[in-house]
Amino acid sequence: MPFLPPLCVLLLWLGLGELMTSPLDAPKRDCFFCRFLSRRLRAVSPHSCVARYHTSGAAGGGGTRCPAGPQAGHREIHSHQPQHCTCEHAHTERCLRPLSRADKKTTQRRSHTSTQASELLRDATLGANMRVHLVRMIILSEPEAGIQLSANITSSLQSVCEWGRRINPPNDTDPLHADLSLYITRYDLVLPDGNGQVRGVTRLGGACSGQWSCVVAEDTGFDLGITIAHEIGHSLGIDHDGVGNACSRSGFVMASDGGYDSVDLTWSSCSRRQLLAFFSEGKAECVKDLPATRGSLQDWKPGLYYGVDDQCRIAFGSSARACSFTNVDWPACRVLSCHINPHDDSSCKRLLVPLLDGTECALNQWCLRGRCVSTEELGPSVVVHGAWSGWSDFSACSRTCGGGVAHRTRQCNNPRPAFGGSHCKGPDTEAHLCHQQPCERTQLDFMAEQCSRTDPHPLYLQPHTASFYTWIPAVGFAQGDEQCRYVCQSQGENFMVSRGAQFVDGTRCESRRPPPFGSTAACLRGRCQLFGCDGSLHSGKVRDVCGVCGGDGSSCTLTSDSYTGGQAREYTTFLSLPVNATQVHIVNRAPYFTHMAVRIADRHVVSGTNSMSLNTTYPSPLDDNRLEYRLHLTPDLLPAMEELLLPGPLQENVNVQVYRKYGKEYGEKTNPNISYHFYTPTSSSTNPAAIGKWTVFTTPCSVSCGPGVQTHASVCVDEDTESELEEHSCEAPPPSIPLHTPCQLSSCPPRWDAGYFGPCTASCGGGERVRPVRCVQGHRADVVVVPDSECPPDTAPLAVEKCNLQPCPARWRVSEPGECSAVCGPGEAKRTVSCVRSEDGQEVEVDQNHCPEELRPADSVPCVVDVCPVGWEFTEKQHRPVVKCGFVPHSKQAPVYVWSPFISQCSRSCGNALCGQLLLHESGTVDLSDTTGRCTVSIGRPLDEVIHIRLESSSLNCTKKEYVAFFDRLAFIRKCEQVAGSELTTRTNVLLVRQNLLTPGNGVKFTYDSRKNTKSHHQDCDIQLFSPNGVFENPNTPGTNHTCRVLINAPPSVKIRIQALHIGLVFNSSNSQSTYIMIRDTDVLKTNVFKGQQLFLWHSSGNMAEVEFHGDYLHSAGSFRAQYSFVRP
Repeated sequence: MPFLPPLCVLLLWLGLGELMTSPLDAPKRDCFFCRFLSRRLRAVSPHSCVARYHTSGAAGGGGTRCPAGPQAGHREIHSHQPQHCTCEHAHTERCLRPLSRADKKTTQRRSHTSTQASELLRDATLGANMRVHLVRMIILSEPEAGIQLSANITSSLQSVCEWGRRINPPNDTDPLHADLSLYITRYDLVLPDGNGQVRGVTRLGGACSGQWSCVVAEDTGFDLGITIAHEIGHSLGIDHDGVGNACSRSGFVMASDGGYDSVDLTWSSCSRRQLLAFFSEGKAECVKDLPATRGSLQDWKPGLYYGVDDQCRIAFGSSARACSFTNVDWPACRVLSCHINPHDDSSCKRLLVPLLDGTECALNQWCLRGRCVSTEELGPSVVVHGAWSGWSDFSACSRTCGGGVAHRTRQCNNPRPAFGGSHCKGPDTEAHLCHQQPCERTQLDFMAEQCSRTDPHPLYLQPHTASFYTWIPAVGFAQGDEQCRYVCQSQGENFMVSRGAQFVDGTRCESRRPPPFGSTAACLRGRCQLFGCDGSLHSGKVRDVCGVCGGDGSSCTLTSDSYTGGQAREYTTFLSLPVNATQVHIVNRAPYFTHMAVRIADRHVVSGTNSMSLNTTYPSPLDDNRLEYRLHLTPDLLPAMEELLLPGPLQENVNVQVYRKYGKEYGEKTNPNISYHFYTPTSSSTNPAAIGKWTVFTTPCSVSCGPGVQTHASVCVDEDTESELEEHSCEAPPPSIPLHTPCQLSSCPPRWDAGYFGPCTASCGGGERVRPVRCVQGHRADVVVVPDSECPPDTAPLAVEKCNLQPCPARWRVSEPGECSAVCGPGEAKRTVSCVRSEDGQEVEVDQNHCPEELRPADSVPCVVDVCPVGWEFTEKQHRPVVKCGFVPHSKQAPVYVWSPFISQCSRSCGNALCGQLLLHESGTVDLSDTTGRCTVSIGRPLDEVIHIRLESSSLNCTKKEYVAFFDRLAFIRKCEQVAGSELTTRTNVLLVRQNLLTPGNGVKFTYDSRKNTKSHHQDCDIQLFSPNGVFENPNTPGTNHTCRVLINAPPSVKIRIQALHIGLVFNSSNSQSTYIMIRDTDVLKTNVFKGQQLFLWHSSGNMAEVEFHGDYLHSAGSFRAQYSFVRP
């Protein structure tokens, strides 16, 4: 097999900076190739990929063919043995190198996708044994002035190549010199005809041309590796299959019509011949040197780092997860199948891309090139042992009292064990009990509250038939893990059902085996887990008989005795158990004519009604300090023995009594036969009652560096030994001390700081939103920004996330323009305008009434086929371009202006500092004629007023798509023609005016005044807020049922932040479902509903928000209080 050299690449990755467009001089006409989003690799001629320019070139199949660069001498390449270009074994002198940019996780994913490309390039069907060597990875977190991406895809590629040449050392012997720049971006590549399905672009044969040695690829997920390999193939002189050659147009890496299977991608024989010709003709001289770093991309299997859930989240958004069922029609590794809706397990969405190599597909089987293979097929050399990821942060405590749980986890995915490798050793979860102070209600009550919350949710025992039940805890019927899976019993019915995923962490459960003394059985992530007496998960720590955690039993004494007395027909106290008594065990072996009772705090909790009690647990089987009474029966179901167990330590005095039916005169058989024993703490004979004093215990600083806080607590200790005592041993109340005080340690090392996410790139159909991520370091009370290289890359937070996954509304779609009406010079081209809606991933044409008429595109567009020959001239007549024939002398050619659809945002206060302002005056004059680009002004008035506008003058150029638009909450008007002298009146109290200009000096001037609203669109209880910050409460409307709103309006481009400060208990059982707070994000028509007493933090996407109150909030003023503020981007 002929040998071709390794491929060394410099990877450029576009970070978070915005991309600005600017016109560039048209380059000479060349041939460029684009990859399209719809899993198609189809040829794009220069006519449809870039603007048309006049040049000469040889004709080729399917379009104009252009040489890759200056012709070089022919030479043959021969190798008689296969060679692998790795870091250690570089047996060839040829090497092509690439650039990049990223944060930790994205950087890792870039490396995995580059590995995919490398594997494709060294596939045996290409006839080459290549390696992609990564020379440098450059992170561009800010806009780069030298890189200008725009709809002119030729200029975009040219700017990337020119910028790459400037930063690339020219000397080929330089260790950082790269032979090819690979620029990865999330910028949506678009062709001049509006086709946004492009995934990549490069110049045919440009790898060693100097001017065009770069590739631009759009980041679309894990199939980015296929795009990279396809575009690098073009750069190495490989054309599309089926274009000027006899190979099939589908089925291979260089397919032109999309008919390939990305699972089993190979190279066609045409690709193989073209690559060999490219090297044989001497067009790859730049790849003769070996990389100085002597490193190549590792043979990672990306599926070991990204499981199916991870691949689903990257493909469909953060809430997606792997499909829970399979389809026999789709082999396991050939299709990515995911649940899109987190609340719907009945359907899955499929993406026709293979699972990543290394993804586990069955027990001891993994995906490899679209096949689910076993260890036996792979051999022992590919074994991958699992390694732990880092620990997550501890979760917040799951309860505020009664003993919640805080936990953290790690995953065996760094990498996952595969190909027979061993699993990670050690626990994947660490947890401890928190907030253990007692609640007012019992542990059983806490479980009962969770069951009762599901009462409004129907149970469908039969299809389409809803049944409602009252749900109570299934204590005594369900145990262990089953009990933690939200299992509740229907009251009055004989069945139990899981009413949700799991009980709240920290909910007590009944373990199948009695837990050791001092251990706590509590639910954690749906499982019944044991916590030691130290509060730590699976610590094994237990209390000794004295009730001391980890003690040796030496701090208490045993008390044991028996009792056979009592009075007939009354309860006689025979034992008073003291506080702190432990391991109390009392047995009555003669319960025929006697029985025991227990009295706590002047009331009986066992028996007390002159009759024997049944088995009971007080206060409940789930509480930690519980009392258990058991009645044992004979085979004839007669009382055999009573048993009373109190593990302790007791928190209050307990009186144990006996009731005898007959007096002693009836003989010994009527006597009780009671024996008991228990432990009490040791006390000195000279000091029977330990005298304690209060001392202040201070915790270490809450942080390991920088400013923190210390917590102080009063502890009762022995005056002599300083050992800790119970609180009742100190007579006086504890001293008044501050709960927290500040502390200051040495400066902290640099850390990552993530800001708020910005607006979504798409209002529907799935977009992305970004947030700033900086490396910062604390310096006393200040925080300073330091270079990213000083922060650990493996902990860098994600800067991009998916958003707005809801389907899009109907929109206008335009066809490709038809034939131009003029053979030369300017003319018009007709096009079809239709209204479409996205349904199930397909665009379906609907009635035009569904699309906004004011946004309908024009039925024709300007066009220029060619420059008119000598003897033609271009003139202006009635503001429309015409051409006429006739002889004219040569004169200076008039400029031709082309309208660009890209309008930048105003970056400062524009035109008399009005842009971006909120005007609250009663009347005024607004002059927008001295603004540039897009300028937005907002006018606000009280709720009972409307705004009247009169447009005094206008110099808008309608042919250049300049316009002025007016928005209020209920209407939208857009104008350009016949603007001056027109008037309008809003229907509400807020008006937003937006002007869009291309020509400096143009614009409108208008006056406005406020008037009383004759048709009210608000309620008397509604409140309007314009100030930049403040606190508001829910209005009070006794005797009415309509809703009340708080309306907040900020200046244009300013966001709104609302933080709930207090939510009172306002809802009763009959009205709980209709009592809620609804916040509407007016700009994006998105609504959030908040129920219950959980405090929340809300951010708007635009500058308008409405807070609407329902149910009991309307009759309880002050039960909700929130703080709002304006947030500038």
